[in-house]
Amino acid sequence: MNKKNLHKKPYIILIFTSIIILILFIYLVNRDKNLIESNRIKYDDEVNVKVHSVFNNHNILELNNRDLMISGTYPVINQDELVNKVKEKNISGRLWNNPNTPEFKPVLSDIEPPFRLLKKAYSDTLKIIKEQDTILVLMNK
Repeated sequence: MNKKNLHKKPYIILIFTSIIILILFIYLVNRDKNLIESNRIKYDDEVNVKVHSVFNNHNILELNNRDLMISGTYPVINQDELVNKVKEKNISGRLWNNPNTPEFKPVLSDIEPPFRLLKKAYSDTLKIIKEQDTILVLMNK
């Protein structure tokens, strides 16, 4: 072998390795994006599920270990009806993380599991049944 080929070999290996890493990275990003999109609750979906666990990943709620995903910033629209019920409950049976202040405006991510999540197709309202209460959450289209 001559010296020119010896100097080119590390560069060729480096370029080949970089291309393989880039292809792998693109594949993993697209796979994760497809998983998120396929599990995200959309306006035209119908949902009836018992939620046992919620993980808040940058305001995207992963329900039941990523089985379903939804934005956690959707507002609760009937909080005025629920405020008194929340204050009467003990710590273990509360509806959501409530700082017990009048200006507190709960959103979907404040609701603690377990609860049942219901949504009719082509509806922008989520119904969350927690204990005997029905919490209404408005989805943004």
